[in-house]
Amino acid sequence: MPSSAPYYPDPTRRRPRRAEAHTPPDRALPRRRRTDRDRCHSAYRRLVAGGIPLYSHGAGAHLIAGGPRCPLVDVWPHTGVWAERGRGKKKYHGLRRLLDFLHHNR
Repeated sequence: MPSSAPYYPDPTRRRPRRAEAHTPPDRALPRRRRTDRDRCHSAYRRLVAGGIPLYSHGAGAHLIAGGPRCPLVDVWPHTGVWAERGRGKKKYHGLRRLLDFLHHNR
């Protein structure tokens, strides 16, 4: 006979496992998720490879790019946001756009 009390599952009892829809082959490795640290390191390498002088602040969380003839640009590589100093609060996105901007304004 059913009781009128609400049903709460027993936390000690495990659910039966569902069959996997797709089993990857043995040679396939699981993809590793990109972290902020990976993005920062990748952005730093791309800027250095592009010949852009950099100054790092906050263990690489904030970079300042620019040279003697280039405008100073604040770069936050973990989000891909950058802003030119002295131009108000306008922020841009994308490392490729930053590289184009810096090479155009050399």
